[in-house]
Amino acid sequence: MLWQMRCVDRQWCDYVSFDPRLPQHLQLFVKRVERDDVAIAELEAKVAEFLTEVECEIEELNRRFSDDAE
Repeated sequence: MLWQMRCVDRQWCDYVSFDPRLPQHLQLFVKRVERDDVAIAELEAKVAEFLTEVECEIEELNRRFSDDAE
């Protein structure tokens, strides 16, 4: 939800769950989740780190396949 808020620049998001199998007073649950810029910054850092790892792996695979082709 935090990443969604970051992508669409929202300050809050409602988490909504509905289950008709529960008793009527428990079927619907709604909780407002507020934006947490510190947590979002941590997510951004982890995503950037992951993408760097993916790029390095792709470069290594490209090197291996180009070496094998020679």
